[in-house]
Amino acid sequence: MSTSARQRFRVSAIIITAVVLLLLFLFEYPTMLFGLLLIPCAYLYVCLREKREEPMVSPVPSFPTIEAMVSFYGDPDYAITADATRANEPSGTVFCYYEPQVVVAGGTAVLVSDITEIALANTSTPYTVGSFQLVIHTRQRNRPMVKVDCGRDAAFASAVVGELFTQVRLMGEKARKGNTNSQISNN
Repeated sequence: MSTSARQRFRVSAIIITAVVLLLLFLFEYPTMLFGLLLIPCAYLYVCLREKREEPMVSPVPSFPTIEAMVSFYGDPDYAITADATRANEPSGTVFCYYEPQVVVAGGTAVLVSDITEIALANTSTPYTVGSFQLVIHTRQRNRPMVKVDCGRDAAFASAVVGELFTQVRLMGEKARKGNTNSQISNN
């Protein structure tokens, strides 16, 4: 729930509480006493529960330059150019690292185990010409999706998504084979 949605929820909860208390006062005085005690306590409980929830912090970093990315992880096992006009910038590339099981898309590192979906999005509207985007959905609360512009060519953008999907699938298969081999050697 976003911050503005929470504020709207709180305001609406206060208004509903005031209306309920006025109606209770008009119809039944003893019930109003119960409402005066119960409703504010429930509201405070909801507010305190929201404050306790802290977003998960991802241990995987973001990188401002390709040089920082390469110095941290080394040379990539597979590189995909998402946008040819920005191929020398992190925002135009997708790097796949098989050993740490990480995909770095647009300068943002994502663990392969956190990826839930890889999709293609068209940002065009009836009034503007937009570009296609590679969208990686993740399980991370603080970073639910990573978007990388792929230019205005639908076939090229589809090829980028297909390449990344293939590489993520290969990384997953290698991880499963590695786990299977280690389990067999332990027995």
